[in-house]
Amino acid sequence: MSFSSEKEISIQKAQRTIEYGLGVAVPSLLSLMMFTYVLIPVLYPIFMGFSVLMAISMLVPAKRMHELSYECWSKDTMPRTIITSLLGIIYITEVSVFAVSMLSFYEGFDPEQPLTFGVLAALLMCLIGVMAYNDKNKDRFERTHKLMVRLDAEKARKKVGEALHGTGHDFAESSDGRNMKIDISKHGLVIDIRPLTVDTTEVFLTVKEGGDDEKADGLRTALLTP
Repeated sequence: MSFSSEKEISIQKAQRTIEYGLGVAVPSLLSLMMFTYVLIPVLYPIFMGFSVLMAISMLVPAKRMHELSYECWSKDTMPRTIITSLLGIIYITEVSVFAVSMLSFYEGFDPEQPLTFGVLAALLMCLIGVMAYNDKNKDRFERTHKLMVRLDAEKARKKVGEALHGTGHDFAESSDGRNMKIDISKHGLVIDIRPLTVDTTEVFLTVKEGGDDEKADGLRTALLTP
């Protein structure tokens, strides 16, 4: 069963816009800013301004995603979007710092200075760490859907419980004090309920490896029903 909708597609488009914006456009502008600081100082503030404006413009698709998250389920790929953006930022910045250090005669970017090598090493370690985290969690991101509801956590828990009872699912509840988890082990499904504010809650439905996708689709439909 396909569980894709026009609203979910709009969320995916907004996520891709953020990926390309933060992962390619912004770091590229920052790279140009670094090069102009060394080669054409008069252009430095111009590229800095463009970088800031580009970063701020990402609030538009982010706001659109936030609004649509109350209206439909969508894959929880925002962590992947952030990871992709970080990879772009770190990689382009790493290459740019190295290139500028080769061109610059300024002490702060002198390749013989320990600080420059420290920056390069730190960026490389961040790149390795982000890639390792992505490899470990990318499958889980693809198997998790998210819905935001304008309810407090307790009311959200009750609504989920009613939907589960209505569909005849057996489940077990647990809590760590703030977040709540509902395990539907028979079908390989897990629901996480995480409060954001007093009256806003995130609901995550994860299909474990080998879990029942058809049951997950039916449950998402039931939870969307007012």
